[in-house]
Amino acid sequence: MRDYVVVYINGERHKISGEKAFMSLSDYLRYEKSLTGTKVVCSEGDCGACTVIIGNVHRLVGNEFSYVPVNSCISFMHILDGSHIVTIEGLKDSNDQLNEVQESMARNHGAQCGFCTPGFVCALNTGIENHLKANNEITEKRIKNCLTGNLCRCTGYQPIIDAGLDVDLKSFVHLTDKFKSSDIIADLQSETSKEVLIKSSTREIYLPVKLSDAIKSHEEKSHTFISGASDLGVLHNKRGMKPNLLMGLHNVEELYQIQKRESDVFIGARVNLHQIEEQLKDEFREFVHIIHIFASPQIKNRATLVGNVANASPIGDSIPFLMVMNAKVILIGPKGERSVDINNFYKGYKDLDLKPSEFIKGISIPYYKENEQVKLYKVSNRKDMDISLVTFAAKYQVKNDVISEMQIAVGGVGPVVLRVDKTEKELIGKPFETSAFEKAGNILKSEVTPIDDVRGSAAYRKVLSKNLLMKFCAEQSLSTNAGRA
Repeated sequence: MRDYVVVYINGERHKISGEKAFMSLSDYLRYEKSLTGTKVVCSEGDCGACTVIIGNVHRLVGNEFSYVPVNSCISFMHILDGSHIVTIEGLKDSNDQLNEVQESMARNHGAQCGFCTPGFVCALNTGIENHLKANNEITEKRIKNCLTGNLCRCTGYQPIIDAGLDVDLKSFVHLTDKFKSSDIIADLQSETSKEVLIKSSTREIYLPVKLSDAIKSHEEKSHTFISGASDLGVLHNKRGMKPNLLMGLHNVEELYQIQKRESDVFIGARVNLHQIEEQLKDEFREFVHIIHIFASPQIKNRATLVGNVANASPIGDSIPFLMVMNAKVILIGPKGERSVDINNFYKGYKDLDLKPSEFIKGISIPYYKENEQVKLYKVSNRKDMDISLVTFAAKYQVKNDVISEMQIAVGGVGPVVLRVDKTEKELIGKPFETSAFEKAGNILKSEVTPIDDVRGSAAYRKVLSKNLLMKFCAEQSLSTNAGRA
């Protein structure tokens, strides 16, 4: 068993233990390694100023690192075990000169105050590298997409986009060519095959390698589980939340798998949102579209579906879809596995059907039945990367112009995401027409129980819930050819 984690930073090996293992990556870079190019602004993973580039030994593609952008302000050192981290300083070329992306930013005057520039450069560098590896053309849309997680408070976006388009691709050097990946990977694979237990003066983190060891330890100590830290990192920075006993499943290899089985898809606890976005386009295209909107590349590269489910937020963006799909939460503990319909998993606000010795192994989602369709909506002040005001999901079937199946889930309108049973029953057996949905919409307004908060009043959320149902009716009438005024 190790009492340390191992990472590489710009090709250099670092062995981290004790108090330092609980530092954020941004703090470790600045205060322990004097790598001050990485800046912190929001401390909650929203602005992208702190973006660095990470490749992890558990997410290799063709025996090479798959480098992705990540927010360093909400990434703890202990969850980065087995990673190669490249900072803005590590992008320079072999002659200690700016690399091509950095040069293009300078040529196109992409920096104003410069505080956000390192994050933009790191995001651009990974975006261009990954598109080139996929043989994709570097277009303005693709440049914008890879920068959705980066904010420029000087609003100098056009020169930054121009810089991305002006990169000389013949001069661009891939990170997999710049660093001797094979040696780094071999070392990290050897290290991450051993479990980790790190203790500071007040805290403890355990990183098992086997599920059986995780089960045994959790039964004995009842840990707080940490996944991508996209939420726990924010709570740590903003509210000082520091659980004493932590467990991460980061080195349990089997939990990184998406299994496309005969009747469903199993998504392991370590599968992040980016994996789902890339691997399940054909199976769940509507869900993939929502993922594309609700999180930045930096967040999607860290956040997991299981983490979103376990966080149990009433505005959790994935939960409405999982509810209408009747997804199963796969729990594991000393007595083996237990499957719980996600519609029965939430007993109240942050109250889960989870026994003290259990944790979530994964999520299983059934495939669509023949002629089933799904529609998802998210309403927020900003289209991309914003906290939801109301979320809406519907799964339905229409036969002979009559609704034969209707399942609806609405988020942001109660202590948990709600399945609106009365509204569903009102629609089943009715023609797919506006008058039926108008009546059902009034029932929906009475079923939801929102509260007033800074993002919107309870009355507004009630109206919005009905409006989303009517929008769903209008849009799907066109696609099903079933709607009538």
